[in-house]
Amino acid sequence: DVVLFMIEADKEFTKTDKQICRLVLDKGKGLIFVINKIDLVDELKKIKNEYIFYIKNLFSDALLSDPFSICSLKLDFPKKIFDEVISIHSRLRKNFDHKDLNQALQEAINKNKIPVYSKFRPKIKYIKQVSTRPIIFKIFGNQANKLSLDYQKYLAKSLSKKFNIKGFKIFLKFISAVNPFKSKKN
Repeated sequence: DVVLFMIEADKEFTKTDKQICRLVLDKGKGLIFVINKIDLVDELKKIKNEYIFYIKNLFSDALLSDPFSICSLKLDFPKKIFDEVISIHSRLRKNFDHKDLNQALQEAINKNKIPVYSKFRPKIKYIKQVSTRPIIFKIFGNQANKLSLDYQKYLAKSLSKKFNIKGFKIFLKFISAVNPFKSKKN
């Protein structure tokens, strides 16, 4: 359920690396970056900060932990990495309280209003968790499926931050209420 992705400190992050990481996140698995061969780099802090910036921008749809640094020749494998694996593994299985989810959703909506879609502002009514491993939330409302992609990402980020969901991506499914009068003819 959790993938440790090793990056060599003296090498570039390749297109294949990006694709593998994207696949891991899209499958709902946990992802931890580990920078290996730190003994070959003079400016570790600079390299680490570059990777942090790059990873956070490249995978902005998931809150990821900062990368860990190791030197495999010295068998320097910090206990913090194992602690993070266990933490992500337990968070992947967490069930969230319905009331807390709805409160967090309303806070996010109040902080940043829903944008208007073709002269109408979609209305979100409530949220419910439908799955763990991966964590999937369904959001119900009037024309909820018409929310812009940017606003959907904003809601996912807000929920991730509120509930400290780090190391993996959460999935939101938007369900729109059906108008009972739509099929009736005058």
